[in-house]
This record gives sequence, structure tokens and C-alpha cells, in this order.
Amino acid sequence: MNGRELQQKGKVMPFSFNHVYGPTYSQLRIFEGVKDLILSVLHGYNVCIISYGQTGSGKTHTMRGGEGEAAGLIPRAVTFLFENRKRLEDLDWSFQFAASFLEVYNDSCFDLLSTPPRAKREVKYMNKAFVVEGLTEEPITDANNLTSLLRKSDGNRSTAATKCNDESSRSHAIFALSVKGTNKTTGEEEEEKGAKINCTLKLVDLAGSERAKESGVVGDRFIEMTHINTALSNLQSCIRSILSKRWATNLNKKGLETVARTLQKFEADDSAAGFTRRREQVYGKERKDTVMLSLSPQLTALNETKRTLEFGKNLSHTHIGAAKKKET
Repeated sequence: MNGRELQQKGKVMPFSFNHVYGPTYSQLRIFEGVKDLILSVLHGYNVCIISYGQTGSGKTHTMRGGEGEAAGLIPRAVTFLFENRKRLEDLDWSFQFAASFLEVYNDSCFDLLSTPPRAKREVKYMNKAFVVEGLTEEPITDANNLTSLLRKSDGNRSTAATKCNDESSRSHAIFALSVKGTNKTTGEEEEEKGAKINCTLKLVDLAGSERAKESGVVGDRFIEMTHINTALSNLQSCIRSILSKRWATNLNKKGLETVARTLQKFEADDSAAGFTRRREQVYGKERKDTVMLSLSPQLTALNETKRTLEFGKNLSHTHIGAAKKKET
């Protein structure tokens, strides 16, 4: 990998992306690249940032990170939104934040903030939206509030050691920050015409792709790997369908059911129109989305790096509609 080019067997493959961050870049530098996108949540937009890449490439470090300067996007985003919430108070805006943390492990969903821990949850598609029944939403009154919630979710998430990664995440994790805002002076009649926003920031840490030969997984780890790779493969199939504008026409009934089950077990409908409605809701129609690709610098990971870059290239050419404010 040299700059924005991948060289393999004498062949040079150029790739073009909005930003490229080297291995020496700080967590702060990476956050600076997406903070304007995150800020748009307070302006009434749904926002989603997805971390994608092979196992051991740094996805969880980017999203969750560690303490202090090593903090990742999740704690930095919440702190940043609290800081900007105070600035908007001068314009008579008030905001309420609430956090949830969902894990998708072997095609099942678990609540990482529940008591007792890791309660299993069902996901249903109702009224053109996905609803996770019983998912815990914890109010956040200040940035410090988040610290205990993240420690709780860290202890509940599924991880295991493989040859590729000593602390491999064996699941997909979705952190969601619900943002509700009200401006008291916008309308003529208080309580009735004040401007309101109701939107969500989602930060998604996808489990990393891996190969059994390299990771050396067996038993339960092999089953996990199979579920992870199937989910990522289905995600790629959906993106390719959107890119080619064939929607569901390149998926047979069995394939459609597999994609539907992977995308949190919503009730699939065999028609292309029905699949399109669900696809648009999942992949961000009327929402601002970005994907952060994590790449391993190791030469032995070159094939996975190529696959990750090609996936990102397809994503960058995929159009799913303009973002719209969630304001009333």
C-alpha cells in the first residue's frame, strides 16, 4: 500500500477516498475528519458512521478506543455534542440525549446495557422502521455519564482470541445516541409550534472478516466466523444491487431470506418493491452516512486489504437519496 495505491504482483490499483489516515495518526485527528458530520445531528439529521475491515485492523479501537488521548469516536462524539449543545442553548434550543448499545451475535440480538446483562432482543419492522423491542435506552445528562455505560457494554460484548487478533470482536455492535431537541421561541404558540427535532447518531463497529486458515479458528470460533463472513457478504451483495440498480432482482428467494435474516431478522417480503423499502431504511435513505475502512499494514493481509478497498469503492459510488432533516 503506497498512499492511495495498492500494488500486488506488479499491478498498481488506484483508489480514491475522501480522507486517508496513516498508522501514526492520532485518535483526535481521525475524529476531526468526521466531527462536522456528527454535529449535523444537532441540526436535525440522522447520521450513521460504520467501521468496516478485516479482523485485527483497528475497527473497535477507532470506534471505542481507550482512555484519555486513546478515546475513540463514541466517547469523543458524545463529549463533542454536549459541548455544542451548550452553545445552542443561547438560541433557546434544549436537547435530551439517550444511549443504547445493541450487539448482533450469530444472527441474534443482545442488549449490552440491560439488567440482567445481555438480554436477548427481537427486531421487528413496523411502520416503515426497525424497532428493537425492549432495548435499554439510558438517559445521558453529561459526558461523564457515558463512561460507566461504555464499561458496562465492554464487559458484555462477545470477544475471543484468534491467531489474527488477541481480542477479536465476535459480533457487530451498534451504539445509538437518540437526540431530541426543542426550540421554545420558534413558534407563535408555546408548546404547539416550537421547532422540534428527533434524530439518531449511530456508530457501528462491524465484526471483522477473516479466513479460517489464517485465524486458526475451530469449534465455536469457527461458527462465529461463518456468521460474521456471511453477514458481511450479504452486506456487499446489497450494496452491489443498489449500485447496479437491480435492487433484489439478482437475489433468488433463498438469498433474499438470508439477507433479511442477517439484517436483524426483519420479516422479509418476496417482492422487489418490499425489499427496496427495507433496504432504503437500513442503508440510510434520508440519512447522512459514511464508512471508515480499517486496513492492516501487514503484507500477509494484502488480499483482505484489496477486498476492503473494493468494497469501499463500491460504496462511494452508491447513491441512496439525499439526507433530510427530521424536524417538525
